Amino acid sequence: MMTKDLQSYLGQIVRIVIDRPLGSRHPRDPELWYPLNYGYVPGTTSGAGAPIDAYLLGVYAPVAEAEGRVIAVIRRADDVEDKLVVASPGAGYTADQIAALVAFQERFFASRVILAHPERARLLAAVHVFLVRDGQVLLLRRYGTGYEDGNYSVPAGHLDGGEPVRAAAMREVAEEAGVRLALEDLAVVGVMHRRAADERVDFFLAASRWTGTIRNCEPHKCDELAWYPLDRLPPNVIPYVRRALANYQQGAWFDSFGWEQEE
Repeated sequence: MMTKDLQSYLGQIVRIVIDRPLGSRHPRDPELWYPLNYGYVPGTTSGAGAPIDAYLLGVYAPVAEAEGRVIAVIRRADDVEDKLVVASPGAGYTADQIAALVAFQERFFASRVILAHPERARLLAAVHVFLVRDGQVLLLRRYGTGYEDGNYSVPAGHLDGGEPVRAAAMREVAEEAGVRLALEDLAVVGVMHRRAADERVDFFLAASRWTGTIRNCEPHKCDELAWYPLDRLPPNVIPYVRRALANYQQGAWFDSFGWEQEE
């Protein structure tokens, strides 16, 4: 049988018959306990030929039936039965909240949440600075941060908000490498739309002139600050940074990273 696309139900008011009420256990697997009401929508047909199953959110006592609005679909990549998520009209849940509430059962499947009204994307923004001289780039080896420790990056950091990209880059270089950059000496050379644990937009900037002496200003976060040839980078450069450096050398201004499986 084939999975039936349930997205046409998004936003609809449906009635659910609850056959596995809150506090009950799965009829064939008594170790599976239901922390919410779970049932089916009568008069419908799922990909397996049975009525479409539905999770009921926001009702904190066992009930025999309920009516509500379909706020999401649980799409299972490894099963023929997707599920509906139903809540009282006006109730709001994020995709992460829904995923957490249904994880008691969905953890056994490769599933994702499709919202009736998708949340606006929240992207983290960061700046990365290539300080370049004589065909070399300044790299720092991360240390004691909990992220990519032991691997190389470049001076970088998040935008604090309320500051232009080039101003953020100037701030990060001063904080990490102890030199001052002039606005006119700093060029934006690349942008990357990146997916990691979250979704990000990275700005890459380059400069070949600065004022002051480069030094490691954050030894608690960096245990090496050194020059490396652009064409002979160490093997343990963080992958997206390596890609960005290659793009810089090739003149490629925009790239996506971490989305390869969906492209």
